[in-house]
Amino acid sequence: DINHLERFINIGSSDEYGQNEAPQLESMNTMPISPYSLGKVYQTDFLKMLFEKDEIPTTTLRAFLVFGPNQKSNRFLPYVINSCLKNESFKCTQGIQIRDFCYVDDFVNAIFKSMKNNKVNGEIINVASGEPISIKDMTLKIVSIIGKGNPMFGEISIRENENLSLYADITKAKQLLCWKPKISVDDGLNITINSFKN
Repeated sequence: DINHLERFINIGSSDEYGQNEAPQLESMNTMPISPYSLGKVYQTDFLKMLFEKDEIPTTTLRAFLVFGPNQKSNRFLPYVINSCLKNESFKCTQGIQIRDFCYVDDFVNAIFKSMKNNKVNGEIINVASGEPISIKDMTLKIVSIIGKGNPMFGEISIRENENLSLYADITKAKQLLCWKPKISVDDGLNITINSFKN
C-alpha cells in the first residue's frame, strides 16, 4: 500500500550525468549517452515527479563506482584483480579516464542513513568517495598490492562518447545524510583483493 510507504530508495548511476564536467553536481541536467543511462534517468525523473505531485517519499542515491567483495568478474576491478592474481598480461585502455570509487559498505551505509530521514524526500544525492583517481593509477595500485600482473595499457580503445572525467561532489550527502565515506580506496582494495584470493 503506497500510503504506508516510508520511503522508496532508488539506486541511480553516475552515468546519468553523461558528458557533464566534473565534479558532477546533482543540480546538473542529465545527459544520458546509453540505453542504460537513459533508463536510469527516466527512473529518477519518474520518482521525482511522484514526490512533487503526490508527496510519495522517494529518494535517488546516485552511485558512482561501487566496489567490494563478490563483485561480478566482468567488472573493471575484478578483471584487473583476477588477472594480477594469475600473473597474466591483460589488455586495458590507456587508463586516462578519471573515476570515483566508493567501497560497498560505505554505499550501504548511505542507504540506511536515507531510510528514516525526511530531509531526503524527493532528493537526488551523489554517493561516492569524492576523490578522483585515474583508471591507470587504480590499476597500478592493484599491481603493487598483489605484486604481479602485467597491464597492457592502450590495447583497448576508449568507448565512444565516454566521459573521461567522472567524479562526484558529495557536499549534499554530507549535509543531508550526515554521511561521508569511512573506508579509503586503499583499504577497500585490500579487503576486496583478499576476498578474491580466498
